[in-house]
Amino acid sequence: MTLPGRATTEGTARYRERFRGVADEGHFRFEQNLWLSSVGTGTYL
Repeated sequence: MTLPGRATTEGTARYRERFRGVADEGHFRFEQNLWLSSVGTGTYL
């Protein structure tokens, strides 16, 4: 079952591919069947 607007494995993989060669490979990680990107908060806390 999928929900409208829900992240999918395929959708997050396509998002990751858009940044190939721009973002460092370590910027994305695969968790619970989804590709997640790192989020910077702009602080050093």
